[in-house]
Amino acid sequence: MTSTSGVPDSDLRALLGAVAAASSFEGSLDAICLGVEALLPGARCTILLVDPAAGLLEPGSAPSMSPEFVALTRHLPIGADIATCGRAAATRQVVISEDIRIAPSWARWAAAVEPFGFRSCWSMPILTLDSTVVGTFAIYRQRVGAPSEHELRLMEDVARVAALLIGRSQDHRTVASENTLRDAIESRRFIDRIMQAIPDVVYTFDLAERRMTFVTPSCERVVGYSVAEIMELGAELWMRLVHPEDLTALAAYTENWKGTMDPEVRSIEYRILHRTGGWRWLVQRSLVLSRDAKGQPTTTLGVLQDVTDIRLSEQRLRQAERMEALGRLAGGIAHDFNNLLTVILHSAESVDGTITDDAAREANADVMAAATRARDLVHRILTFSRMRDAVRERFRLADVVGEAVRFFVVSKPSTLELDVQLAAECCELEGDPSQFQQVVLNLCANAEYALRGVRDAQLEIWLSTEVVTEDTAAAMQVAPGHWAHLTVRDNGSGMSEDALTRVFEPFFTTKPQGDGTGLGMAVTLGIVQSHGGHVQVRSQLHRGTTVEVWVPMLEAGKESRPAPSSVADAARAPRTRRILVVDDEPAVARALTRLLSSIGHEVTTETDPEDALQSVVRNPMAFDVILTDQTMPGMTGDALARAVLSIRPDLPVVLCSGYSEHYQLDDAQRDGIHAFLTKPLDREQVRSLLDSLN
Repeated sequence: MTSTSGVPDSDLRALLGAVAAASSFEGSLDAICLGVEALLPGARCTILLVDPAAGLLEPGSAPSMSPEFVALTRHLPIGADIATCGRAAATRQVVISEDIRIAPSWARWAAAVEPFGFRSCWSMPILTLDSTVVGTFAIYRQRVGAPSEHELRLMEDVARVAALLIGRSQDHRTVASENTLRDAIESRRFIDRIMQAIPDVVYTFDLAERRMTFVTPSCERVVGYSVAEIMELGAELWMRLVHPEDLTALAAYTENWKGTMDPEVRSIEYRILHRTGGWRWLVQRSLVLSRDAKGQPTTTLGVLQDVTDIRLSEQRLRQAERMEALGRLAGGIAHDFNNLLTVILHSAESVDGTITDDAAREANADVMAAATRARDLVHRILTFSRMRDAVRERFRLADVVGEAVRFFVVSKPSTLELDVQLAAECCELEGDPSQFQQVVLNLCANAEYALRGVRDAQLEIWLSTEVVTEDTAAAMQVAPGHWAHLTVRDNGSGMSEDALTRVFEPFFTTKPQGDGTGLGMAVTLGIVQSHGGHVQVRSQLHRGTTVEVWVPMLEAGKESRPAPSSVADAARAPRTRRILVVDDEPAVARALTRLLSSIGHEVTTETDPEDALQSVVRNPMAFDVILTDQTMPGMTGDALARAVLSIRPDLPVVLCSGYSEHYQLDDAQRDGIHAFLTKPLDREQVRSLLDSLN
C-alpha cells in the first residue's frame, strides 16, 4: 500500500507516530529526523528553518550531527551557490548533490564538511500551502549517489509534515511556541489526520508497568482488538495473545532496553493471536522515547507491522522451490525406475499364461498390478511437477473413482463411516484417469482431516450422471449436456467464509504448518478445468463441507481422440512383424523381447545402437519395425531414427524411453518417428500400435 503522495505507508509509521507523541516543536522536528534515519540506515538528517528577517537559514534539528557540524549551518545564506540547502531554499526545488566534492554549489563548502565524511547531500525545500519557503529538509550520506524513487518520495512526505508543524506557528516569521504546538498536537483534527496516515500500529510502552500507554486505532485491523480492549488487557496482553513459542524471545527483548542509545531502533518478529483465531506474524520496531533521571529508559515508541502476507509469500516460494526440486528428482529417477519396472512388468506378463499353480498365478497377478500402479505413480509425479504432459484416453469414471476409494479405505480411520454410491450406468470421459484418481484422493484426504475428532464422522462419495440444462449451465458457466457429477460430502469441521473464498488459492491451507501444502484444491481445480469441468464448494464452520465436481461425459457413440503416440485400426488384421529392439540395458531388451514375442512377433535385439544401425545398413528390408530406447550411450534413439530413416524412409521407428526431459513427442513427430511410447509399455497399446502398421 502507498500513501496519497505515492510513498509506501510503512515508511511513515515511526515518523508520524513520533510526531504525534512529541510534546514540543523541537521534539517533533527531532522525531522527523530520527524517524527517517531509522528508515534509511546510514543517513544523517537536518532541518534548517528560514529566518525571514535576516534572510538566512538557521538550525532547526540535527539530532545525530556533532555540535561542530551544526555550527557550520548557522546563519547559512540562501542562494543558488550556497551548498545544497541554500540552493533548495532559493530555487524552491529539490536539490541533489550526488558528490559534494565536485558539485558547483559546494565549491566554498566542500572542504569544511570533509572532516565529517559526508560525500552526498539531498535537500528538499519545506513549503507552506502558499508556497512560502519556511525551511529545508536534508539527508547526508557518506557515499556518492542520488536518492532512489522511494527515498525521494519519502523526503517529499517528510517536507509536508514539517511544513504542517511550522505552519502552526502564529506567523511564518518566528518559530511556534511550545504552547501553540502543544495545542496543535492535541487538536483532534490534527491527531485524526496523522492516525489516518498510519497503516500499522504505533504505540508507546511503559517498561516498568509492561503495558501500552498509547496505541493507534489500526490495532483493530492488525490484531482484531479495539484501542479500549488493548488498554484494558494491560500487561496481560502479551501473555494472552503472543504465541507461546515466541514469549521467551519477546521477554528478553523487553528486558534488554537497559543501555540502549536513543537513536537505536531495535526489531523483533513474533506471532500474535488475531481475534478471529488465526496467528499473524508481526514485526515490532522500537526506540527509547524517554528516560528517567538516571538515564534509564522508561518508555519506548514502537511500530507493529503485520508481515503475515510477506511470510506466506516466502512460504509459497519455498514450497514452489520444493515442487521444482521434486520435479528434478522425479525426472532424475524416472528413466532408471521405469526401466526397472519394464523388466518386472513385462517379465511377469510374459509368463502369466504359462502358470498353472493358482497361488503362483495370484502372486504373479499381484506383481503385475503393483508394477502397473508404480508406473502410474511415476506418471502422476511427473505430471504434477509439470515435467510430463497428461495423457488423454477414454475411461469409465466409476472405475477410477472406485479404485481411488479402495486406496483411501486402506488408510482411513476405522471410526469413519463411508457411504459410496457409484452410478451403474455408463459414465465415460476422455482424459487422464490417473489425474482423476488424484482428484478423488485429494478430496478424500481433505475430508478425512476435517473429520478428525468428530463424533459419528461420515463421508459420502457419490457419482451420478446429470443432464445440465441451459439455465444450470449458465450459472455454472459451462455448456448444457450430459455431465458426470461427483459429490464428496463430510460432516467435519467445515470452513469459515474467508477460508471458503480462498479455497482454490495455491498454497492456502487451514491446516497447521507441516500438515498440508495448500496445493490439493488448487491442483483439483486445475485438473477438472483442464477436462472442461467445474468445481463447486459449500462449507460451514462445524457443519461440514460439500465438494461437487462436474465433468462433461463423452457423447454416446463418440470415440475419444486417438493418442498422439499411436493410430489404432481395429479392422486391420494382426500379422507377425519383424521387430528390431534396441536398448542398452540387456535386461530391458530381454523384457521387451518377451513382451513382443508373447503377442506373436519375431524379435531381434541389439544393445549397441551402432550395431543396430549397421544391421539396417547391411539389409534395409530385414525389419518391419524398429523399437528403440531414447537415452543410450554413444547414440541416442532419435539420432538412430534419423540415420535409419535416411536409409529407408518408410521404415516405422517407435521411440520409447523411461523418461527424457530434452526429447518429447513434438520432437519425435518433427523427426518422422512413427510413435513415442513411455516405459514400461502398455501391452494392449503396443499390440494395437503394431497391428495398425501397413
